[in-house]
Amino acid sequence: MSNYGFGYDENDPQGLGQQAPAQEPVQGQEPKWFREYMDKTSQELKDLRQKVAQQDVAEALKAGGYDPGAASLFQGDPAKVNDWLTANGAFLAKAGSAEPAVEQGQQPAGPPATVVTPESQAALARMQNAGAEGAAAPLGSDQEMAAKLAACQTVEELDALMKANGNKYV
Repeated sequence: MSNYGFGYDENDPQGLGQQAPAQEPVQGQEPKWFREYMDKTSQELKDLRQKVAQQDVAEALKAGGYDPGAASLFQGDPAKVNDWLTANGAFLAKAGSAEPAVEQGQQPAGPPATVVTPESQAALARMQNAGAEGAAAPLGSDQEMAAKLAACQTVEELDALMKANGNKYV
């Protein structure tokens, strides 16, 4: 007898040559590409289910007159959102109430209205302009200024150039 099996069992009384059914692979024995694909697909399915649940909660909030943006606050079964609203609805913003109502005697939110007098505005303009007084506008590029400085032959020419360009200390 041979040690090799050619697709049939020697003890098979009918001699049909049928092989035993293949065994199911053990978890973790699949090819790496298959495991990665299944992980990615299961994550996508999980994300889609979560998105649908969030949309269901947002629709329930909208139907109850609440802002649908509060759907991110609910972390339970979408079927139980009404029970959650009963317990926590007082803390949620109602839909359509973008601006809070200002009660009498309260100041509106935001910066106060400007009450600067014209005299103060004029003094502010004088202070802003004081920094620019005595300074000459730039006369060309750095290369031009370097050329003018190099062309000075005497100290008097250098002093005149410096005064012309806003130097008060010459």
